[in-house]
Amino acid sequence: MKLRFLCPERRRWLMQDVDAAAYTQQQLQDIAARALSSGDTSSAIRLAGSSLECAELLLLTHRQANTGTVAAFQASSGLLSRALEANGSRVLACQVVGGSIATLQGIDADSETVEHIRLACLTLLSTLHDGDRQPRTHLTGHRQGRSLGASQ
Repeated sequence: MKLRFLCPERRRWLMQDVDAAAYTQQQLQDIAARALSSGDTSSAIRLAGSSLECAELLLLTHRQANTGTVAAFQASSGLLSRALEANGSRVLACQVVGGSIATLQGIDADSETVEHIRLACLTLLSTLHDGDRQPRTHLTGHRQGRSLGASQ
């Protein structure tokens, strides 16, 4: 994904320290969830975006493709999309979900993690449904030709 929420210095530090990246991701996710629940959508967007960026570093830079990291990435992506939607940015929320699904589909992982990735993608798609369960159709950034239901 091409989102940048972390400052360059912090990003470089987290790229070098897997433990710091994991700790920071969880802390940012927790604080973002509290900000969103209190109605502070601007802070929630910034914090959830930073959490998502940390989770992406864990998956791609540190190659921590396991069920826990996939779950953290999915949770941060869902949180960011909910915060964007609460802020009135429905199209951006859909783009975040689409980009997150594309990122997850590009991960080379063992069979247990692949199944978790499939479920994470389906969960992210469910964040794009209205209360009447009608899917929104302006999802962008997804990879063409890959079915979420297909086993790998």
